[in-house]
Amino acid sequence: MIPPSAGSGLDGLPARVALLFVWMTGIAHGLEVRAFDVDTAPVLLAYALAAVAAVAVTLPPRGRLPAAPTAAVVTLGATITVIVLTSPDVSHVVWLFDFASYPIALLIPRGRPLVGGVCLALLIAAGTAWALVSDQTDPSWGRIVSGPLVAGAIGFIWLSTLRRIVGRETSARSDRERAEMLSEAAVAATRAYQDELARVTDESEPVLLDIAGTEYLDEPTQRRIGIVEGRIRDRLRAGDLFHPRVTAAVDTARDGGVRVLLIGGGTIDDEGISDDLADRIVGILELPGLEHVTVRRLPPGRRAAVSAVAGTTGGTVRAAFDHAGRDVGMRPDTSAS
Repeated sequence: MIPPSAGSGLDGLPARVALLFVWMTGIAHGLEVRAFDVDTAPVLLAYALAAVAAVAVTLPPRGRLPAAPTAAVVTLGATITVIVLTSPDVSHVVWLFDFASYPIALLIPRGRPLVGGVCLALLIAAGTAWALVSDQTDPSWGRIVSGPLVAGAIGFIWLSTLRRIVGRETSARSDRERAEMLSEAAVAATRAYQDELARVTDESEPVLLDIAGTEYLDEPTQRRIGIVEGRIRDRLRAGDLFHPRVTAAVDTARDGGVRVLLIGGGTIDDEGISDDLADRIVGILELPGLEHVTVRRLPPGRRAAVSAVAGTTGGTVRAAFDHAGRDVGMRPDTSAS
């Protein structure tokens, strides 16, 4: 699933330039309010750290921000907060406190909502503590905590929006993939049906033409009709037992009056079964005195691939063979026919 942070757009140059532009407006604001006149060195350091935080939160890769830049953003924000709240005149540098909350808030849509949320709560707590213990009346408590509050709200709204967008996109993609799979399955099923219909037509058409051209069905023709009908039935009901040698042996047995029943998995498999397995089935179909036989393709996961029960004039033969045609259980002549 696509992570919501992958769509935040905060992992490239445009986001970095935008955040640095806001940082530059802060420098202009600082010059206007003479923020650099008091504690010049710490204030300059705080502005420099703010620029580094802006770069760190917009670093690649796309998606969740890695641990190292995340830790850097948190550390830089904490350092800026300490510089601001220990300043002898917070009112002149309160903008830095606001800006420190921006990269931290952007951790939320960058896949670090827990880190961002906790750090913003700590910023608000620090601002509240300063308002309670400081003798400075400007800025007010509401002013100093408004920056982190607004930044946090925007961060979580951004994340929520990304989740909805990504959720809809993922759902739409799943629907498209599901529709494509169904379409491909329908095409494959139609092609298989058409191929099988063509085979049935090829096998039945000559017999149907013979029937249409005669007024009397003699015994050989009736046997031929029965053989073709059985072959078509086998093809549809036991396609996974298909093999030219097996088909020929079944036709011969039916022509000789043997009742043959093939039971498969109901699939059509042009690859059919192996030559060795086909030879073992043919051996059952050519047993002396054969009267009736049932050959069944067994479900996957069993040791035996095919089982056979044959009734002969001498008794009943039960056999089972694996995919390679090896005997995995054969008990001949267990009862009189």
